[in-house]
Amino acid sequence: MGNTSSYCSAVYANPHIHRRKEMCGDLIRISNMIHGPWIVLGDFNDVLLQSEVIGDSLDLPEQNNLRKHWRIVGCLIWGLLGEDSLGTGRCKMADRATKGHRPFRFQAAWMTHPLFRNVVHIAWNKGAPDVVKCLLEVQKDATSFNKKTVIRRKRNKIHGLFLEDGSWAIETSTLEMAANSFFQKLFSTREDIDLDAMGNFPCPSLSTEAYQKLVEPVTS
Repeated sequence: MGNTSSYCSAVYANPHIHRRKEMCGDLIRISNMIHGPWIVLGDFNDVLLQSEVIGDSLDLPEQNNLRKHWRIVGCLIWGLLGEDSLGTGRCKMADRATKGHRPFRFQAAWMTHPLFRNVVHIAWNKGAPDVVKCLLEVQKDATSFNKKTVIRRKRNKIHGLFLEDGSWAIETSTLEMAANSFFQKLFSTREDIDLDAMGNFPCPSLSTEAYQKLVEPVTS
């Protein structure tokens, strides 16, 4: 914002209320270290007003009864510098959540994929410096990334097997039995094994001294 520096904190709050209290404490400590415009945005897993709730109960946030899935909170200084942009950001997120669209949910498993960090980096740069556009680009690319993972997983999944008699089987129980039988035969045998098949082959052996060390009591 010109020569003005600002701070942004991303929040993904725990659905359990006692853990959310810990987060509030963390935000208070951070606020004491920040001097200047500060915006906190993300999924707070909580409501600000009764009107944000679908139904009459505020007691069970775990039931996903929130009408607004994203919330943006800015300090007073940020409001004075960019009140219009802050309000627009809040409305865009709220509208997307209330028009019947399937809500976007960040999957923690994505963070374990080695390519996902780059997906976020590229998507964020597409929308910079507009924070709202950055978030929307990340949402779009993350959704696309998840779909291509799903496609690869479906492609690699075994949908059926040819059995020993040449028939094609797709039933789960039959596939389990076939796989179990295959590996049992692979790693077991009923044939007699000739232990002297290699003949009189000189094998290295331990000296008496080395053998004694192996059977000594274990020391610290």
